[in-house]
Amino acid sequence: MSKMKKLITLLAIGLSASLAFAQQRPVITGFDKPSTTVGETIVISGSNFPTSTASLQVNFGSGKANVVSTSATEIRATVPATATYGPIAVTDLSSGLVGYSSQYFTLSFGGSSFDTDALDTRLDFATNQQNTYDLCNCDFNGDGLLDVAIANNSSANVSVFQNVSTVSTSNFVQVTSINTIDNNLKPVNTVATECFDLNGDGLPDLVFSSEERTSKQIFIYENTSSGGTISFNPLTPFALPLDNDGNSLGPRVFKLSDLDLDGKPEIIVSQTANFINEIFIYRNTSNGGISFDSSNPIRIAVTGANKTGTLDIADLDNDQLPDIVTAPYASASSRVFILKNSSINGSISFGSTTTLSTSATWLNIQLADINNDGFNDIVYNSTSAVRIALNSGTTGNFNFSASDESSFSVPGAFGLAAGDINGDGNIDIAVSSTANNITILENLGTSTPSPSFTISSVSTDFNTRNVQIADYNGDAKPDIGFTHRSEDTAFGFFSVLINRNCISPVISPSGLTFCTGSTFTLEATNSINTTYNWTTSGDVTLQSQTGNEATFVVNSGTSATITVGITTTDGSCTTSKEETFTLTGGTPPAAPTITNSNAGTICAGTEFTLSAPSGQEEYLWTYPDGTTASTETITISDASVNNAGDYTLRIKPAGGCYSNVGSLSVSVDQPPIISIANTGEDLVCANSSTTLQVPDYTGYSYQWKSGGSNVGTDSNTLSVSSTGDCTVTITSETTGCSFTSASQSITSYSVPSPSISVASEICTDVALSFDASASTGQTGATLAYSWDFGDGSSGTGVSPTHAYSNAGDFTVTLTTSYSDLNSCSSSTTQVITVSNPPSNNDIIGLISPNPLTTEKCPEDALTLTLPSGYQSYSWSFNGSEVSTSNTVDVTTNTNQDAVDVTLDVVTDIGCTVENTVVTVNNFANSGFDFSSPSGTFVNDSLELTENANLVSVTVSNGTDFSWSPADLLDATSGTTVTVYPRNRVSVLTVTGTDNAGCTNTSDVTVITPGVIARKSFSPNGDGIGYECWEILNSDNLQGCAVYIYDEKGSIVLKANSPFTDNCVWNGNVNNGSTPAPAGVYYFVFKCEDSSLNQTGSILLAR
Repeated sequence: MSKMKKLITLLAIGLSASLAFAQQRPVITGFDKPSTTVGETIVISGSNFPTSTASLQVNFGSGKANVVSTSATEIRATVPATATYGPIAVTDLSSGLVGYSSQYFTLSFGGSSFDTDALDTRLDFATNQQNTYDLCNCDFNGDGLLDVAIANNSSANVSVFQNVSTVSTSNFVQVTSINTIDNNLKPVNTVATECFDLNGDGLPDLVFSSEERTSKQIFIYENTSSGGTISFNPLTPFALPLDNDGNSLGPRVFKLSDLDLDGKPEIIVSQTANFINEIFIYRNTSNGGISFDSSNPIRIAVTGANKTGTLDIADLDNDQLPDIVTAPYASASSRVFILKNSSINGSISFGSTTTLSTSATWLNIQLADINNDGFNDIVYNSTSAVRIALNSGTTGNFNFSASDESSFSVPGAFGLAAGDINGDGNIDIAVSSTANNITILENLGTSTPSPSFTISSVSTDFNTRNVQIADYNGDAKPDIGFTHRSEDTAFGFFSVLINRNCISPVISPSGLTFCTGSTFTLEATNSINTTYNWTTSGDVTLQSQTGNEATFVVNSGTSATITVGITTTDGSCTTSKEETFTLTGGTPPAAPTITNSNAGTICAGTEFTLSAPSGQEEYLWTYPDGTTASTETITISDASVNNAGDYTLRIKPAGGCYSNVGSLSVSVDQPPIISIANTGEDLVCANSSTTLQVPDYTGYSYQWKSGGSNVGTDSNTLSVSSTGDCTVTITSETTGCSFTSASQSITSYSVPSPSISVASEICTDVALSFDASASTGQTGATLAYSWDFGDGSSGTGVSPTHAYSNAGDFTVTLTTSYSDLNSCSSSTTQVITVSNPPSNNDIIGLISPNPLTTEKCPEDALTLTLPSGYQSYSWSFNGSEVSTSNTVDVTTNTNQDAVDVTLDVVTDIGCTVENTVVTVNNFANSGFDFSSPSGTFVNDSLELTENANLVSVTVSNGTDFSWSPADLLDATSGTTVTVYPRNRVSVLTVTGTDNAGCTNTSDVTVITPGVIARKSFSPNGDGIGYECWEILNSDNLQGCAVYIYDEKGSIVLKANSPFTDNCVWNGNVNNGSTPAPAGVYYFVFKCEDSSLNQTGSILLAR
């Protein structure tokens, strides 16, 4: 599948275009010889040719040809000496419309190697203007000599030189009248010039551009020459559009070419303003007089360029449409850009830009077929080198690869010109240079792996700026003309190097056997302003001589040597060639009749076979382009217009001699070569279409196909909406011959189906995730997603997120398209409800049961429940999380009236509500009340008074009390109990039913202050009273001793602290096994901490 390309299509159809449609321009489909010498006849094939020579003019580049014959489909014209390298032009003088060949013609002169010493001494013709810059060659006055126009870049005048040269003497006379005009029409500070027939009257007109100085305009001079006198009528100049800042754009290099094949050349202008990467095209609206749509230029953007400034135009892919090659002039690290022409009549359009790989500071571009493969290549230069990019394209497609580029060092290189300087049929390159020379790249005719050149140079006195290759002295040998001394502070010159390189003659036919007594004709290389001297050795008589042909008769002998000498009229060259021929007796056979297998119209692309009389020993065929064959038949398997022309044949019977020449003229009908242009994109949506188009030719029908099936007829356009490879066949309604274009691939994408997956509700300021992954589209294509969130915000991608800052209902729109086809899209919507977060009170109101109206028993847990489905729950108490579900069990201590639980939630729509405090209350009258005469209650702790030994505790606010532990109590039920503390801290547990009806269990903590000695004990094992005399809080006491005495003062026990479980005396003497008698005893407790010292009595009961 080809990549999508967007065509820049600009339509401008006016009266002139309508007239062009009414009368079709001449169409050149080809010619038989791409290169030959002066005076040779060229067969030009095509259609819509004028059938009267009075209405016809043929030009080979700048040179006007002599028309031998014409028909609607074939013209025969002889090559003029003034032919320059370029297209052949056929002008219909009655309509003013011109047809141009895609292929360029090359004037050769039968030379071989190029010798700079064979150039005449340089001739300088003063312009008397500063900065003599550019030049062009045309025969302005129709005298058969090429005149010269000069652009002077630091002057208020241009220069035109009339050529008054002869073969031996070159001379130019300046035409001053061109500058004696209204100053408002005068070209000032011109930088480029071209001469071209703008209105189809057969006269070359003049165009200049001025840049970067006082005048930035395009100037047109209509040629009004007559009677040999050169004259021009200046038209009103026009300027390029202003830039965005209102500044004038400076036109620089421009070319003239018929871009849309309407028979009228447009002006295509480059410019040098930075950051304006455009080329400006001015449509030709001439109808008799010259006119252009100067106020509405077509602007073509050159993708990747920062400006333009230099360009050339030629057909690069042989689709008959001239393409544009451009580069930013003198801009560092720039590339060369190619714009493929996709125009049709009345509509100028260009496809996407192709870029050459090499970056440098480029100055000029010249398009030429360097390797003679029929496709124009690109020659371009920097200030130090000339590069050549070979075109390996096919019809309808040019192709340039970095591997097919080569570079040649030329110091100071500036201007470029193409032509056959050495006359061998290969295109050479002339390069002007600021290093004071002209450099010649002589093409040696090899192209694999890269072109091969011999480089030579001719020194000049000053810098050379631009250069041309053209015959200036009428000898049919291309000379070199150039602007010389291009300086702001000095007058410059138009300078000429006349080419005196010699012809290398060829005699044809060669190597043949002739019969004695018969006549035969030989032909030498054709030239003009030369004399031919034929000489013989042997018994051969020269019967007659006309130009380059001579007729001989053999009198006797077995061989003859014939020599031709060619001498130029100025005496600069004398060259010769000899051929030896075999002689035999007998009578030469009659000139053979050639039989064509295809007696009807020969269509291009078909096969035809030419047959000679059978039974001959030898055959000598000569094709129109000069190549030969020696078979009885010759077959052209894929005929083209290049195979049209005169085929000649000589035959030789066994033991005999060659016949005279038999000939057959062959015509090949080639419909116009067409290439499909897409006015839209190669990638289309199933619910839309694109229009394919080809040029519209009168007298032809059209058949479109897609995927091999017919889809449209009788129109040069086709609307396409489905995938397929499209072609169009153009068929002549007269001959039935057809041409089928290269295919244009169109790919159709199905309309995508968008799908939104997203929560329908969300909280403000919460990121909402959108998902379009369920969207569908064309298999293998990449979907693009565009979101409109309905609140003025947008997004892209398959899964964006978005937070809404305000509450409300918002309509979300998802548009799906394709990453490579934005125009193929579909949308769907969904409403999102956005809510503000609930308050803490709102959350409390959702709890069940409502904690504001619900109380509980202290011993019970209260289960609080929130609605399920929230994204998260967090219940916490005293900073610790106690539940992460929608429920929590809340408990309280028995001495608490209420407890606070903190709640954080994220609701089902993402609202975060934090720090909701939920208070759970016990019943107001729940719980027990405690009192004691032995101390003070603080909450549930009883702090005893000093020296309290027997403790009474009373419980109230309830019934059915039970107490524990029993070993510390005198009773385990009742409202009042006596407590016997064993440790400093003793814990009692009382269970009962409080006055709120709640089963309640409370702990009472009894705290004994200090160290306390018991008053009595009863160690008899009956479980009543204390079994051991205790000193409370002495189990961890250090540094104390206790002494116990009886009533007589005798010591009963001495012991040191600490005392396990506070037990000091078990009631036996010395804590042994002998019981002490019941009675009263006395103790002394003495400690290192004297504050603990005490004495007292002990009652021991048995």
